[in-house]
Amino acid sequence: MKTFFKSLAGVSTSILVVALVVLGLPKITFASSLDYKVYMQIGISVVALIVCFYIVLSKKYAEDTLKWAFGTIGLIIGYWLPTVV
Repeated sequence: MKTFFKSLAGVSTSILVVALVVLGLPKITFASSLDYKVYMQIGISVVALIVCFYIVLSKKYAEDTLKWAFGTIGLIIGYWLPTVV
């Protein structure tokens, strides 16, 4: 697990997940008036998902790293799921 946090994928995923949680839940007012906070959350989520999918699909990382990537994917899905409903 220590090797994952020292890798580029581990550092970027950790920073992006922390940034996503710090920004909080999105505040969507009406039809097309989204504030910058929502754009940042969407951008961070997309980048984190790309990093996680790279980890999962590249098959270069150990099992612990794969667990971290799958957990991050689940965290992002769980973060956005209540917003959709």
